[in-house]
Amino acid sequence: MNIALKVCYDGTGFSGWQIQKNGRTVQGELEGAISSAFGCFSRVTGSGRTDAGVHAAGQICNFSLADGIQIPPGRIADALNAKLPPDVRVLESCAVPPAARQRKRPTATPSTFRGGRTRSSNGTRCAAENAPISRA
Repeated sequence: MNIALKVCYDGTGFSGWQIQKNGRTVQGELEGAISSAFGCFSRVTGSGRTDAGVHAAGQICNFSLADGIQIPPGRIADALNAKLPPDVRVLESCAVPPAARQRKRPTATPSTFRGGRTRSSNGTRCAAENAPISRA
């Protein structure tokens, strides 16, 4: 199942989005949480990359959840938030078509999600909620 996530993070402690040899990254934290929550590795693909210290409030990314893992797509956010540090939060999660890849064809957009939610269903607030947003 292909899962899209809407994430927010406070980039202060990160070396950016993309995995790097020498630095903590948002992609690395998400992939670690997926491994911890579901017992398997899955590559997370972001809709874009950020530099060190950049915050995000609603970045879209996706990953493939291994066959056989039975969890409603909307509950994946809570499962990952239980494993993530407080400076990264998954605001929402949903299933998207198998061919969707955020870097090539961003079929999951903020309008894919219910919108307006700044807390996960267990009430966890995003540490980056009031952080400035980098705009291109």
